[in-house]
Amino acid sequence: MLAALLLAGCATPSWLCLAPPGPRKVTLIATPDANANAAIAVDLVLISDKLAAQQITPLAAEEYFVRRAQLERDFPTGMLIRSWELAPGQIERDSPVSPGCNRVSTLLFARYASPGAHRQVLQPASAIVVTLDAANFTVSP
Repeated sequence: MLAALLLAGCATPSWLCLAPPGPRKVTLIATPDANANAAIAVDLVLISDKLAAQQITPLAAEEYFVRRAQLERDFPTGMLIRSWELAPGQIERDSPVSPGCNRVSTLLFARYASPGAHRQVLQPASAIVVTLDAANFTVSP
């Protein structure tokens, strides 16, 4: 009972978090005309800090990429970023990801040359497929 009380207000201890929910594998598919035939940066952002989630979730991709270095300094333990850059026609299969415990939110940002939010809040899934096309992306479990 004492242990339960001690854990009630704390984050999940790592020894209790054997299989955290969230993507463990990511496949990225850039169509031949992705991003108007230009390379595209993609970030998977795993957020474990509520304040970080409040500040990052509303950002459009372009603003996120401009502010990313400062966000990493502001929340050094509150977020984990997995980054890729793909050329049109490139496929990155089953990239491993460590979702971690106590995640508040998982976001995907893609840096397109075209205007738009290019951001998506991801639902829990152990594997996702991201298809990057000419002007936007889709995510499927």
